[in-house]
Amino acid sequence: MKINRTMTKLLILTAAMIPIMAWKGYVATILWSWFAVDTFGLRPISIYEAVGIIIIWGLQYDYSVKRETRSTSDVLLMGFLFPLFALGTGWIWRALFSPG
Repeated sequence: MKINRTMTKLLILTAAMIPIMAWKGYVATILWSWFAVDTFGLRPISIYEAVGIIIIWGLQYDYSVKRETRSTSDVLLMGFLFPLFALGTGWIWRALFSPG
């Protein structure tokens, strides 16, 4: 039974990966346009490019499996909440300190 439960979790996480990455990419494009375009004179990026940058950035971190694994719902919730927190923080920062 443990194998079926593990496979179910794996399928859920795999199916959720595309919308989570699209959400993270969308948030990254907004933050990029708020900060990188004006500050460094860079061009705006697409969600596709933002997801690529996120994947490359993620290669720097060790995602080895630890014994105390999180529940599937925690992983999915954090996949959506962390980008929302970053977007909110960026919005506040831009609202308070934007030169325009």
